[in-house]
Amino acid sequence: MSLEWVRDNISVFGGDPNDVTLLGSSSGSSLAHFLMTAPKAKGLFHKAVLMGMYNMSPVIVNPNENIAVALEMAQRLGYKNGTAEDRKKLLLFLKKIPIDAVILLRSETANNKSKLPLYPASPFLTTSYEGEGSIIPVYPDNLIPSTSRIPIMVGFCEHEAAMVFLNIFKNNLESQFYSSLTQNVWAWGSKLTEEDLQIIRQKAEQFYLNGESTETAILSAKCEIQTDISLSDLYESLINVVAEDLPSSVFVYRFNYEGSIPTMKERIKGQLDVPLKGTFHGDDYSYWAMVKEFWGTVEYNLQPKTREMVEKFTKLITTFVKTGDPNYEGLEVHWKPSSVENPCYLSIDDPLTVVEGKLNGKRMEFWEEIKKQFSKR
Repeated sequence: MSLEWVRDNISVFGGDPNDVTLLGSSSGSSLAHFLMTAPKAKGLFHKAVLMGMYNMSPVIVNPNENIAVALEMAQRLGYKNGTAEDRKKLLLFLKKIPIDAVILLRSETANNKSKLPLYPASPFLTTSYEGEGSIIPVYPDNLIPSTSRIPIMVGFCEHEAAMVFLNIFKNNLESQFYSSLTQNVWAWGSKLTEEDLQIIRQKAEQFYLNGESTETAILSAKCEIQTDISLSDLYESLINVVAEDLPSSVFVYRFNYEGSIPTMKERIKGQLDVPLKGTFHGDDYSYWAMVKEFWGTVEYNLQPKTREMVEKFTKLITTFVKTGDPNYEGLEVHWKPSSVENPCYLSIDDPLTVVEGKLNGKRMEFWEEIKKQFSKR
């Protein structure tokens, strides 16, 4: 509805309804990708910047109907003698629940005290339905061929999955690492069997850990495994889909710079009680959207190098929004677009460098090969 409003009214404010860009970070990024696959949104926007999430990631989809999750939540909050079919009764009950009770339940979910989905931010994840007014009428993997072919800028941080799976690291639940694959029925087809997961685990432990158990691995290795699982469908479901038709319009980055800006990493490090170098989910967001309210009351004490990176990263984004190409006069390297035949990405660090190959290189290829073997599409 917002995009339709922009199309119909933005010219009155001096805007161009034929040059609209979606920009999102984290859940906002996955929603922008969902809109790229949504038939009703076709033609309403013309470029997209996706930071830190996409709609085939195992941590952003829900294999169950949300109604099943709503019923379990209600039952844990005192709902009795009701079924999933009696939706009006269920809705009326949930409307009467104090918000504090819902927040408390979410906290219990994040600590694995419930059967609700593992993702700690919310038990309710994006789903599809065929009803009137549906935005996502079928599973997005069936919409991949009709994905909007528009210029895109797509990026991730080194340890993207550290925040999402923080509760696993804290509670020594590494056995759930690989079961997260079963959540992503959109990317991997029908649920993987326990036997499948055991084989995948053995292959992953051999590849990443030389056969060592995931439970006893160092934290950085665990983060690598989870991050790569979360990105395992990135090229097939997004990057190469667009690059095949627009080979000069797909710009991929990995944000590696660690400066003096407060980021989500600072919060997570305190909860892990283990030193972990590298960038976390949301660190890139911090370098162009310096919003104090998002992180709490903080004072920005930007060192010269950090301020330079803020200006550089912001200019890359705004130049892409303006032109569909992030390269600008004075940029120290030429950011090449990623194509199907010649994938590459920009390593955003000091200095900027263009890296040939896919994000995370051999690690990405490992999971793509695993998926070929086990996908039930």
